[in-house]
Amino acid sequence: MQYNKTEWKDHIVDNQGNVVQQGTPLSAGNLNNMEKGIADAHQQMNNQQQNINRKVNLITTDQASGANVEVKGRTLVNLINNAGTWQENGTTHTQNGLTEMKTVLNKAGNGTSFRTLFINPNKHYLLMADMKNETAIQMYFYIDGGGVISQYGGPGTDKKSVFEPINAKISPAELKGSDHINIHVHVQGSIGQFGFIDNLRVYEISASDYAKINVDPEHKGAMLAEKYPYVDGVQHLQGVSFRKRGKNLLPPFTEWGYVHPNAKIMGPYKLTTEATKDNQNSDIGVNALPNTVYSFSGESSHFDANYVIAESDVDGKWIRQFNVGLSSSFTTGSTTHYLRVIAVTPFAGSFTFTNPQLELGSVVTPFAPQNNDYINVPTILASNVDRSIADGYDSGSGQVFKRWRTGVKLDGMLPWSLANGFIGYKSLFLPISKLPVNPMSTVVHGDGSTSAIRFDGKIVPNGDTNRFADKQYIHGIDKNFYLSISNADSGWSDALNPSSNAVNAILNGWKATANNGSVYTSWISILTGLAPPTNTEAYVSTNKAPNWDAWATLDYMLATPIIEQLVGDIGAITFHTGGNMVELLEGVVVRELANPVYYPEYKMQVINCIIDSGSFLKNKTTKFLAVYRNGELDDKWHTVYGVGGNGGAYTEIKMADYDPKAKYSVTYEVLDKHTYTASAIDATLTYQSSIGGAFAQAVQDIAEIKSHDGVQDWILAQYAARLLALEVV
Repeated sequence: MQYNKTEWKDHIVDNQGNVVQQGTPLSAGNLNNMEKGIADAHQQMNNQQQNINRKVNLITTDQASGANVEVKGRTLVNLINNAGTWQENGTTHTQNGLTEMKTVLNKAGNGTSFRTLFINPNKHYLLMADMKNETAIQMYFYIDGGGVISQYGGPGTDKKSVFEPINAKISPAELKGSDHINIHVHVQGSIGQFGFIDNLRVYEISASDYAKINVDPEHKGAMLAEKYPYVDGVQHLQGVSFRKRGKNLLPPFTEWGYVHPNAKIMGPYKLTTEATKDNQNSDIGVNALPNTVYSFSGESSHFDANYVIAESDVDGKWIRQFNVGLSSSFTTGSTTHYLRVIAVTPFAGSFTFTNPQLELGSVVTPFAPQNNDYINVPTILASNVDRSIADGYDSGSGQVFKRWRTGVKLDGMLPWSLANGFIGYKSLFLPISKLPVNPMSTVVHGDGSTSAIRFDGKIVPNGDTNRFADKQYIHGIDKNFYLSISNADSGWSDALNPSSNAVNAILNGWKATANNGSVYTSWISILTGLAPPTNTEAYVSTNKAPNWDAWATLDYMLATPIIEQLVGDIGAITFHTGGNMVELLEGVVVRELANPVYYPEYKMQVINCIIDSGSFLKNKTTKFLAVYRNGELDDKWHTVYGVGGNGGAYTEIKMADYDPKAKYSVTYEVLDKHTYTASAIDATLTYQSSIGGAFAQAVQDIAEIKSHDGVQDWILAQYAARLLALEVV
């Protein structure tokens, strides 16, 4: 809590005994306020704060302590929209679960393909793409157009069959007032040679980020690509999750990535393999840190049946593999990003593996099951371009500080009116008082206080609706929101302006097809091209086309921030003495209700398995983090990774362990994050470095829990009283 200083004043009396100035009382309240300030300052000195990066972070503490996290929102707006995945191309190579564009030389020397993009000449931009050179000499891209001096995305790639992130950055000085750029994909080689480009993205960036790119080591290559991953259209940060691994970094066998068909899980940390030959192995991959000491321990039923560890880099490229036996310490390489622990069967026979443990440090400690902590942030957190105005979450208070409103539907249910008619498009307006929460108003076009994305995924930029179609902004003087729509999209003509009802029709998904010179008289669905069941202005102005949601969804900056209390499965993190591994994730869905189905071939109940789409979750799933039965953690489920899962993972349970009357829910990580979330880059973690600090924090946490429980008890008492009243009636 913020310390409020006391302004101390002298007590002044004149020669006649009159009080000229009333002094500040030397009271218990004022003195206690000073004491509290000193105590709070002392505790803050014991607080340690560390920035948390995506993936794995190492935090070493001298004692056990609780931890709080803070995370700022982020919004990525890909000005290429969703065309950067080249979905229209039929090639089979994939980088983001979609197909990419294949560029083939039809003449010796050089060949290019390009597209034009309109931009603001006063802004900074980053262009990135993933390129894979298959048979050519080299592949890269460059930018020109208008007054732009050619900017090369370099150094390009001459590697074969490996995707590499290539980038170029442009400043206003290089744009020289040009309002557009041409993006060229360039292949150098002989006729028929080719390469692939995928995940093309163009982001407006701040001047400070521009200065860091390709200069700061954390803003180069793969690390830059992590900060600016490909997204479809507009994506806000959502589904943030901090995961702290227990002392044992290895999960139970039920969560191992691959369990051999001849292996049977006998218990959480007991696996028996009836091997018919050698190397019928099972394995698990975990994220790891470079240049770090780890220790491994485990048991097996045969001295020849032991464990092997393989190291790989950030791209999954194999580095080395070595035998750790049943107990060993080792130091990871300088580029290590993953460790794969393998339970090896040396020859045909029955082998049992028990209690594998991987831990930080050079000391092998007694076995303990993995006991993970987490803090989930199941909400959307948005920002402007430079993240100076961003939503934020603080786990210490459990509150979300909202600066943005996202996903507001711009449909015909709102009271729209025509603002102006222009050649080729019309401008519409809506009083901002009709939006759910008052936005921050401005008269500056293109200031980034609003963004919108159309029904078809195209971005509607913040800009002047009196000059261009497909623009939107909020006017700070007349307090209206303006939106421009082209005649090609609406079906309107330059000669005839639409009535208010006709305006509502286009926002309800109906395109005009005819008019009588005075009013529009006929419509079709934008999505299907079919006429409405009742083809009248009255019908289309009050009814949406089938499967229509809205013309666009609007995100805007709030005039006054809103504080919201986050509820649900939030969790908590505590540190043990020594090294602690914390992962920062995004795109985590918390406790989604699942629909298990029966898999007759294996006599199992499954979730998210391709054998039955009825078992699918709402999103393709790359990893299961937890399964719950009636709200309680159920560790009987076994995750299977591979083509059998919708997205690469499904989970199964034996019929003997399944409760058909129970409700099951799951927490999982989304596969296609480019359609779901931006990347998390602004997060911090605070913990206590002294016994006194840890104790004080624990006391404060207990008090807050009691207060929270008291509120819940009060609410439950109110419900109970109402139920009793109903019974009396």
